[in-house]
Amino acid sequence: MNEIELRFQIPASQWPVVRRWVEGTGKSVATQERLQASYFDTAGRDLAQAGFALRLRREGEVWVQTLKGAAPDGMTRLEHNVPLGADLPTLDVARHAGHPAGQALQALLATLPEGALQALFRTDITRLTRALRTPHGTVELALDQGALLAGRVTRCAARRSPNSRSN
Repeated sequence: MNEIELRFQIPASQWPVVRRWVEGTGKSVATQERLQASYFDTAGRDLAQAGFALRLRREGEVWVQTLKGAAPDGMTRLEHNVPLGADLPTLDVARHAGHPAGQALQALLATLPEGALQALFRTDITRLTRALRTPHGTVELALDQGALLAGRVTRCAARRSPNSRSN
């Protein structure tokens, strides 16, 4: 499976229309879930500059550690998810050791001071999702609304991000 993620910001005036479209009707109806996450990087944003995203996210009752890294084609991303259970975990980059993105991350971390990774920001999002079948595969429509928390600043955002997945 290949995943390509497209993100769009929606003007407030269009939010109700987009929400109704993502909610769907009939056989294809959306589900809603709360996602809480902490995103890790160095103070100098070394991971982001190298194309990585590293997070711990609560998805329902389960925590998942995710590493995303740039793929050679420039369109898709390498992604490795590790389900961790219901208890609040600590970050452990070794969980991604056998994955190509994990190997690239380990190489980057070897050039940085020990303990440089820290939680830079958190998110608290309500995500509405619905699968949309097309002749070429499935598109997952996702509508996010919530808060981005960094330091003492909170930024609220709403975003629609359909993920195109080909079978």
